Amino acid sequence: MRSFSRLTLVGTLVAASLAVIFGLVAPSVEAQAPTPTPTETPTPTPTETPTPTPTETPTVTPTETPTSTSTGSSTATPTPTSTESSTPTRTKTSTSTPTNTPAPVATGTPTSTPTPTPPGGGQPDNPLVLPIGIGAVVLAVLIALFVILRRGKNRPPKSGASIVVPPPPPEPMPMCPKCNMLNKPDAKFCKQCGTSLKVQPVATKPSPTGPLGTVTVPSPKPAADPSAFTPLSKDTLIGQQRYRVLEIVHQSKQLNRYRVEDQRSLIICPQCGTGNPAGSAFCQECRSSIQGLSAFKPQYLIKEASQADRVQTEYALGQLALAHAKVIPPRAAFEEQVAGTMRYYVVVDDPTWGTAAQIVPPHEASQVFAWGIGLAEGLDYLHQRHIAMNSLRGTEIALLGKEAKWADFETARLIADAEWTQTGTQSISNDVRQLAALLYRLATGLPQYDPNNRTLAPKANAVFGKILAETTYLTASGLAEALREAEQNVRRPGGIDVSVARLSDVGQERDLDEDSILTLELGQVYRSVSAPLGVYAVADGMGGHEGGDVASRLAIRAIARLALADILTPALADGALPADFEGWLKRAVLEANKAVLTQRKASRNDMGTTLALAVVLNDLAYIAHVGDSRAYLIRNRDIKQLTVDHSLVERLVATGQITREEAATHPQRNVIYKNIGDKPQVEPDILRLNLMPGDKLLLCCDGLSGEINDSQILQIVTQYRALPMACRELIKAANAAGGHDNISVVLIEVVATA
Repeated sequence: MRSFSRLTLVGTLVAASLAVIFGLVAPSVEAQAPTPTPTETPTPTPTETPTPTPTETPTVTPTETPTSTSTGSSTATPTPTSTESSTPTRTKTSTSTPTNTPAPVATGTPTSTPTPTPPGGGQPDNPLVLPIGIGAVVLAVLIALFVILRRGKNRPPKSGASIVVPPPPPEPMPMCPKCNMLNKPDAKFCKQCGTSLKVQPVATKPSPTGPLGTVTVPSPKPAADPSAFTPLSKDTLIGQQRYRVLEIVHQSKQLNRYRVEDQRSLIICPQCGTGNPAGSAFCQECRSSIQGLSAFKPQYLIKEASQADRVQTEYALGQLALAHAKVIPPRAAFEEQVAGTMRYYVVVDDPTWGTAAQIVPPHEASQVFAWGIGLAEGLDYLHQRHIAMNSLRGTEIALLGKEAKWADFETARLIADAEWTQTGTQSISNDVRQLAALLYRLATGLPQYDPNNRTLAPKANAVFGKILAETTYLTASGLAEALREAEQNVRRPGGIDVSVARLSDVGQERDLDEDSILTLELGQVYRSVSAPLGVYAVADGMGGHEGGDVASRLAIRAIARLALADILTPALADGALPADFEGWLKRAVLEANKAVLTQRKASRNDMGTTLALAVVLNDLAYIAHVGDSRAYLIRNRDIKQLTVDHSLVERLVATGQITREEAATHPQRNVIYKNIGDKPQVEPDILRLNLMPGDKLLLCCDGLSGEINDSQILQIVTQYRALPMACRELIKAANAAGGHDNISVVLIEVVATA
């Protein structure tokens, strides 16, 4: 319309110009043409005659050159010329000197030009000039009127003016699938036979997916008006009145989320998780017996989109009968017309679980491998149906206790046969490597593969090295098998070893170090399999000079003698080790108590000692303690106190009389009610612990635990991986915090060798 208006405007200007030229200029030129003399013989040149175009406007440009002469004669010499613009040039010579004569203006139509009267009274010789001029003027007026009318037609109506709007096209009348009766557009049931009228899908396209058959995928449509995409109100029924809206979880211009309740009662099969109609005796999926199980109305999360492509993959998956123990697929998908707009719905489980993205690594390796095996099996099931996860961030993996399942498919892709034939191998490799990289990060805390990583057993670490290699192709089922092998290696390593560091310091206020340390180890390797065996102890002496130091030394020596006789020597001679290490620990504590008590009576003083004692055999640790010396386990960037102090403040905390924070500064925090050498009989606390590669076992006295808290201990041990350096930094931190007592630590690390 804009281009048409411009064209009419140009036509109007051209017509007006023609009118002016032919109606006004042409008669003047005819009238002013002088009679040629014999000496003036103009020679026309036909080849130089310009042809005016619609965009060229012929103009008459007078050129006046006043010249002052003394002859007093006046000569007018017309000089006809031909130019490209058809502009006649006229030179005027006057004997009079003009005064205050304005300069002529070069325009298409001279406004003030003296016109000499030609012979014959000034009438034009050609009788057609005047009619042509009048016709041009009439044509210009008609074109101008046409333009004005067009502008008036396109101008928006004034306020109050009536506008004729064409009626909207009639809504489609749904046809009954049973009797073919046409019904009203908003009818939900057939008026003739009462059959339920399902919402007919709009422009859809089939997507062949091989083993899945044909899946109906909604075609993308132009975006609906955002203002019309209003959320559903509470208690609205959707999905042909199957789902009742409980609340709005999320709202946006393109996607809404609702928590809904299924109006049909279901029985969930405990074997495969399939929902079965109430009253079913057997599961429809796995045929397990579900008779007697209670039915209930499950709650789901429904995604509502204004555009089909916003939920396209989940919409397609919701129409498939996906069923796998490690997959939580969309439950259903449908589309309905609400408030005049078509909306697309996907029904998914309400995500009340945690995800892998929320795990702070490193996590327990055996648990991570168990998760990975199930996820790999579920991923293989999806790949067989041409479903690629495409991008893994951890949010796609639901963690339900010891199980992990695929639960979020927003970034997944359902790939057709032709494309899968070309890109299926690449999609499988991409998914497998992403899953392996995620599992490796969860198990080790490392962002990328490290061949020298000591958190995992070497064989388990090598498994990830093979999977993550760019040149290696591995299917999801192959990943599951590799993870099973790695899991066995983690649970029962083919070989582990231990490293140990020990250090003691007098502290900042004591003159004498009354603590004693014991580390007895037997490192044996048979047939490339390591079998570590060690006895470790920390004793914190009490009683001052010639009291505490003697008591701790006597206790350590008694334990060492018994360990050599009952453990180390039989191990060297391939003899029988103690069948009951917990019973042996009790014997060792009694021997130490007997030695200290005997010396205490002989010296007639109050000497005594606390004790933290550990025996490590392969991947097992047996721990005993008396007093407030402690044992800690540091695993996966977490610290756990294994022992409970035999102290007054610990009893006050246990009975709720003081808090843990108050116990740290309680004036009687050093008062203990059980120690070695106090009474003829002493009963230690004993526990058994399974060790894993990467674990660190810390034995210490209260000179360390009383000065710095558990989080500080964890930070130092994690930061300094070399055990001797970690021991030095622990003692340094305790001294910096006051160093009120002697400080002793034994740090043991479990290392995989196979």
